[in-house]
Amino acid sequence: MALARLELKVVFGSIFERFPALRLAVAPEELKLRKEIITGGFEEFPVLW
Repeated sequence: MALARLELKVVFGSIFERFPALRLAVAPEELKLRKEIITGGFEEFPVLW
């Protein structure tokens, strides 16, 4: 689990450096969570840049 967290820190850090104007395209309360226990996450994650 620690490796996955480190990888996410690196990925998100790189994304926000390359796309500093990156932002969520909808209100946070509009995001729908996936129901799968193993994968989790959001059904969609719309962004603007």
